[in-house]
Amino acid sequence: VEQAWEPIHHFSTNKISVMVGAIFSPFHAVLAATSGAAYAAPHLARMLKSGDKPFEQIESIQGMIKHYHFSTRITVLHLKTLEQLKACAEIGVFGAIIRDDLYQELTET
Repeated sequence: VEQAWEPIHHFSTNKISVMVGAIFSPFHAVLAATSGAAYAAPHLARMLKSGDKPFEQIESIQGMIKHYHFSTRITVLHLKTLEQLKACAEIGVFGAIIRDDLYQELTET
């Protein structure tokens, strides 16, 4: 697992943006940010399945990034509902990758 962070650091020091997508806890996000990842992407669907209070964790990640002045931005993966999108927006995440059906719902309203 340690070897996974070395390429992120290498790319970031060479001005190549990297998004780390296997974020399942604040600890993963801090490792990504410390390694120089431009984006950390919490996997909302998996966090919901595990029952780990994902929005509290995403808020914690956002708070740690601000507190430690990391330049890493949060992009949440696999949002399915407007409520999830709203919760992420209220936390202040940089972006979200949403499902097609949610995109259709957003563009129809």
